[in-house]
Amino acid sequence: MSQDNSSHPAQATHLVLVGLMGSGKTTIGRRVATETGRQFFDTDIMVEEDSGLNVRQIFTQWGEPEFRRLEHVALLTALAAHQPAVIAAAGGVVVSDLNREALVKARNEGLAQIVWLKTEASTLLSRVRNGVHRPMLDADPAAAIQAMQDQRTQWYQDLSSVIVSTDEMSAAQVVAAVVSAMNEGSSHV
Repeated sequence: MSQDNSSHPAQATHLVLVGLMGSGKTTIGRRVATETGRQFFDTDIMVEEDSGLNVRQIFTQWGEPEFRRLEHVALLTALAAHQPAVIAAAGGVVVSDLNREALVKARNEGLAQIVWLKTEASTLLSRVRNGVHRPMLDADPAAAIQAMQDQRTQWYQDLSSVIVSTDEMSAAQVVAAVVSAMNEGSSHV
């Protein structure tokens, strides 16, 4: 099912990639930024640089609420960039009402086109199984991914201007689909 929640021009100022951890936001975001000549922001990296800790350390030392606060600051900072940017939003960015409100506002004001890199739980598990900075997966990775997917899918769908299903695509194909959707204003790839 696809939907177009947008009231934005075909080429919005910012491109925001959303999706669960392992969906390819950082990899695809960097490549799309390079291909389109845009700045690149990764909110997880911004949080790590600002705090001096990696995500796992933040969760361990300060807890999830503090991580979510830092994540919100990073998202707002990226959205405030004056030059067109590609923003890889942290997988859990949609958990916060404040973040969802900021993304909806940016989308509705034509400041951001939001692309959901939709990926099945089994694909995500194979991609993140050995991730060292993924504290949300500690106990039972398969169950954690499924729970996150169950919790967040509707939010991703509601926020997204474009949905790209990534399971059967190479990184290069996903990049091409995202760039094409940016240029054409497509709602589902």
